[in-house]
Amino acid sequence: MAETFTYDCENRLVKTETMANSQVESTSSYQYDSLGRRVGKQWEIKGKTD
Repeated sequence: MAETFTYDCENRLVKTETMANSQVESTSSYQYDSLGRRVGKQWEIKGKTD
């Protein structure tokens, strides 16, 4: 299992991906307001969004 982390130009975490057997198992995306506070998170596990 491997995880990939993606950051924006202000060094804020915007996406994570968990992979197993060369397939994406889960993805999380993060949203921020104009002050840099995290205001949202969306995740998808094997194609199901929550």
